Amino acid sequence: MLSMIDLLRLGPAWTFLTCSEERLAGVDAARFDRAWLGLLAISLAWGAASVGLWHLSYHVCREPAGFYVAPAIVLGAAWLLGFYGRAAGALASFLGAGGESRRSLASSVLVVTFMLVLLVLGPDWHRQEPALPGWLPGWLRPASKIDRLLLLLPMWGAWTCMILPQFSRPDPAREPQLAAMACSGGPLTAAIVMGALLAISIGALAFLPWAQLAIPGVGIATALLGGLAMARAAGGMNRSVLLAANLLTQLAMLLTYLAVRDPRFW
Repeated sequence: MLSMIDLLRLGPAWTFLTCSEERLAGVDAARFDRAWLGLLAISLAWGAASVGLWHLSYHVCREPAGFYVAPAIVLGAAWLLGFYGRAAGALASFLGAGGESRRSLASSVLVVTFMLVLLVLGPDWHRQEPALPGWLPGWLRPASKIDRLLLLLPMWGAWTCMILPQFSRPDPAREPQLAAMACSGGPLTAAIVMGALLAISIGALAFLPWAQLAIPGVGIATALLGGLAMARAAGGMNRSVLLAANLLTQLAMLLTYLAVRDPRFW
C-alpha cells in the first residue's frame, strides 16, 4: 500500500525545488507522476513556516511597532539563501544574462529588492473587511494580513511551475522528469488549481476592495509572460526556467501588493 508521502510525491517535488541538477537527473522520471501535488503541499508548508519565522523573529528581537528589520533579514535569508536559493540563482542568471558581472549585479538587485519589500510589509491590522460567515472557522482567514500573503505566495509559485509546461512542453529526451510532471498535471488540473487559488486570494485580500484583483492578476501575467520569455531565451522549457518563474511570480505579487495597499492607488 502506498504511503501518504508516496501519494503526494513529496520526495521528487523537494528534489525539483532544492536539489542539484545531478540529483534531479538521477531520479526516475516515473516518480514525477503527480509530483505537482507534492509541489503544492511543500509550498503550503513553506508558507506556514514563513509565517512562523516572521512572527518568531519579530517577537524575539522585540522591535518597536511598525519596524520589521529582523523579520525582513530572517525571512529574506530563508527564502533567497535557503528554500528558494536555486530559484534565486536561476532568476539572477536570466536577469543578468551576458556576463558574470551582470549576473552579480542582478543578484544584488534581487536581494536588495526582496529585503526592502519585506522591510515595509506590515500586518495591516487597521484595515476593515467583511466578516466571515458564522459557519466558517476563523483560522481560515488569519487576522494578520501579512500571514495570508505569505501563505498564498508559495502556492502561486507552485502553480507557475504547473502552468508553464502546458504552453511550452519540456523535451522528454532532455527533461524526462519535467515532462512526466507536466503530463500528470495537465491543462485542466492547472486551470482548477488556478481557480481555487484565485478564489482564496480574493477572499484573503478582501480588505483591498477591487484592487485585490490586481495582485493575482499580475501574478498570472508574470508567470505566463515572464516564464515563456525565459523559456525562449533558454531554448526550451527546463528546470531553471520554472524555478526562476516561480520566484519572479512571487516577487511581482509582493510588489503589486505594496502598490495597491497604498490608498492613493485606488
